[in-house]
Amino acid sequence: MKLSKIGQSWIKGRSEVAKSEETVASQPRASHVLSTVVGTARRDPLRKLLAPYFDEQYYLEVYFDVREAGIDALDHYINFGEREGRQPSPEFDPIFYAERYASSLGGKKPLQHYAMEGKAAGNLTSADGFDYDWYKRVYLNKNATNADCRQHYLENKRFNLLCKKGDDAFIKLREEFDSDFYLATYPAIGDLDPWMHYVGAGRREGRKIARWYRDGIGDIQKQVELVMREAWELQGIDLMLDRLDISGLGTLASSTPSYLDASNQALVEALNDIGSEISSLVATGSLGIGGAELYGINLFRALSKLHGTRKTILLVTDGERGKGEKWLPEDAKTLVISDYLPDADSEARAQFTRRLISIVQPESTYCVNSRALWDVMIKPKSAIGNFTKLRACLFCYDYTAEGAPVGYAATEFPQAFTLIDHFLIDNQTFVDQLISDFSIPANQQKRLQVLRTPVEQKKLPERAEKTQRRVFWSGRMSRQKLPEMIGKIAELCPSISFHLYSVPGNISTESLGLPANVKIEPPYDPDVGVPFEKYDAFLYTSLWDGIPTVLLDAASAGIPIVGSASGGISEILDNDTGWLVSDIYDPRQYARCLQEVCFTSKEASRRREAMFQRLNTQHSWEKFESIVKLVEQEEELAK
Repeated sequence: MKLSKIGQSWIKGRSEVAKSEETVASQPRASHVLSTVVGTARRDPLRKLLAPYFDEQYYLEVYFDVREAGIDALDHYINFGEREGRQPSPEFDPIFYAERYASSLGGKKPLQHYAMEGKAAGNLTSADGFDYDWYKRVYLNKNATNADCRQHYLENKRFNLLCKKGDDAFIKLREEFDSDFYLATYPAIGDLDPWMHYVGAGRREGRKIARWYRDGIGDIQKQVELVMREAWELQGIDLMLDRLDISGLGTLASSTPSYLDASNQALVEALNDIGSEISSLVATGSLGIGGAELYGINLFRALSKLHGTRKTILLVTDGERGKGEKWLPEDAKTLVISDYLPDADSEARAQFTRRLISIVQPESTYCVNSRALWDVMIKPKSAIGNFTKLRACLFCYDYTAEGAPVGYAATEFPQAFTLIDHFLIDNQTFVDQLISDFSIPANQQKRLQVLRTPVEQKKLPERAEKTQRRVFWSGRMSRQKLPEMIGKIAELCPSISFHLYSVPGNISTESLGLPANVKIEPPYDPDVGVPFEKYDAFLYTSLWDGIPTVLLDAASAGIPIVGSASGGISEILDNDTGWLVSDIYDPRQYARCLQEVCFTSKEASRRREAMFQRLNTQHSWEKFESIVKLVEQEEELAK
């Protein structure tokens, strides 16, 4: 063990016999023993002080030289062992103690200081020492001895569930813990002690300790206690929530609005709009028309088909209603926090989300880029997993200009990994990257489930021969989409007309210096889309990506694709289903591929047919729905 300067100086200077070290070491063993015996009488008060904190059995087992010499263990520690940095017990490290409390030792030796002052002050005894009072109250009982704690730990630590010290909240939770419920709910723990499992892993994983116990989190009963003193009508809300019966909340909400503050009024109105038991809730940040929003809506549609629309909620947590509503079923049960709390800040939205979930208690909750729900999930003390199975959808990293990964997958994912049951990811490439980046162990990797975006498939559209060769490009004008490549590629293909359907970003088309054979189309409008039938090929450039929706749209329209080999794109696009460009910065590769697409119609036709088959295999609605069903039925998924 490498000592700090504080530890080194204490080892050299703390002992009053340090200066005679060489003399003592050179004495015959009998003299060494004799000096110890003589010193014993002088140290009786010190022995009496230190004895309760000295583990003789441990000391003799660890320090065989003392055992073989037949020396009294405590006397050896007082005379020599403490100066040599030996430990008087498994829990007390004198070097650690001397370094941590150097300013308060006041000339006392570490164990002496602990016995006289440190224990009463609650000082730590080692880097991984016991908090005996905590351990007794959590695992044993207040009458247990320190030795009982150590013995219990040694006998059971092989399960890797025991903690030597921890959160005092466990002391209260133990009173509420229902072992029979825990075993029935989580049979996979096998023969492990239910309470030990909960302390070691279950609470961190958000497991429930009893059927109705809420741990004081998001309980609207507590939120309305104050206003109940002013309005007897609110007693009805209390009774309904106690029975988890929300059928009459609408009447109460309309009859007593003046007694509820805005957040409670909003919550009661939302509960009234829900109006029934819920099986699944999908929380999405916004209801726009981006790839993540579409993914969340597809997930909602699959869950609605599985559980019924009355038992499935789409909760929009961060934004307003948007164009993405067009993708929802007509009878979709959609809640938008902004409809209830128009001026809510991010903290209020997170609180609303947490309280709603803790009261409704859906069997499963899915997070799709919801800032509010991520804020709730990454805080273990919110214990939102006590009320629902948590699942989160992850999409590819974004990157800063310096190349640092950002986004929920980069920052929130590692914080919430132990608190969320499953993660849904739209491509295997990103799953592999997450496993590598965060060193996810093999026995936990099954929690990362590939769920690819589904595509509505009919039959492969017919394509007519064209005399003019046309290619379109669609994407955001940002660094990620490599728009600077368009002009370079177009210059190498003067006989091909390029059409840009761009989404505004931080790069302007004017700054690109595009050649004459590039035409700027009106900004991309998802309601209108791209007239695929007018073009011979789709050009897609990207620095990083998942599997972009526009690429799937082009593939399902039967248009040949030339694209960058980045992210998950190669899972759908390869040199059998299209033209995959390995060097994403080489305009010559893109140009050669586009020439082949536009002027070898037979090969283009073969590859687009192969792409259509790839979509049917990997991106069908049947495949998507079957995986969602497996995720909902966790036992089958685990197999």
